[in-house]
Amino acid sequence: MAEISPKSPYSGQEAIPFWRDGRVIGVFAQIIFVILVLIATVWLVSNIVGNLEELGESQFLCRDGSTSIRCAFDFLRLDASFDISESVVDYDPSDPYLRALQVGALNTVKVGFFGILFATILGTLTGIARLSQNWLVRNVAGVYIDIMRNTPLLLQLFFLFFGVILVFPAIEEAIPF
Repeated sequence: MAEISPKSPYSGQEAIPFWRDGRVIGVFAQIIFVILVLIATVWLVSNIVGNLEELGESQFLCRDGSTSIRCAFDFLRLDASFDISESVVDYDPSDPYLRALQVGALNTVKVGFFGILFATILGTLTGIARLSQNWLVRNVAGVYIDIMRNTPLLLQLFFLFFGVILVFPAIEEAIPF
């Protein structure tokens, strides 16, 4: 039986150079990513400030009648004067634009949460159906998976809009309850 000498590169005794160690590479990549995010944030803020200064102070009218760049986002305190039909929290058209922005963000989080929940349930049920012993259930799930995976999302959206949504009757033709 052949023995591996201790000086052999395959003996496992020699240390990996630090620049090839996966842990070091992972930490280094995270540090680089954080630095890039900070650089992008600084660039974005300086770009916003530069563009606001380029517009000039006369563009931004303060509540007291003066003009200043400090008042660039004062419009967020003005009344929104539009209604949001469905919201997670209470909203009134007399609320400021900032409140409308918050309501919109919360509505987005709500839609995202339910979208993720229903997509997870649908994916789990489809996966279980694909593993079924029933020939019909297994093949219907397989066809569904093949169609969803092999057609572009934009084509699916066009089909849903033109083939499903526009087929519904107009609001004036709806059946009253």
